[in-house]
Amino acid sequence: MAKYKVGEYIRDDSGEFGKIVKVDEFNDLALIEFKEGIVWKVFISRSDYLFKHSLNPLELVEEGDYIKYDKYKNYIRVKDIFYGEGIYKNRPILYLENSELVYKKYDIKKIKSIVTREKIEEVSYLF
Repeated sequence: MAKYKVGEYIRDDSGEFGKIVKVDEFNDLALIEFKEGIVWKVFISRSDYLFKHSLNPLELVEEGDYIKYDKYKNYIRVKDIFYGEGIYKNRPILYLENSELVYKKYDIKKIKSIVTREKIEEVSYLF
């Protein structure tokens, strides 16, 4: 069973991001807030297969997602993800389509939004 903490970010299986706002282990519930104030009540014991969760939102980004970074006007595609060594050991490093790397704490604060690959696929029109 997952151990959720208040303040953690989550990514569900459809590519939605949210933030855990309350955990009630006694009643087996977690409250997760999504954009536009939508709140889900989730049974903790049944949520392992639904959510990835972390205090670091970069750990939830996947290859093919798009991020909006404060120094760029448009979204940039995440081309690859690898994990660092030394002081960056076990921390995700995002390799962006424009050859930039995102990995430091101040880089995380510069991310304005994330559009997941699932959401891109959901709204794309195939010919």
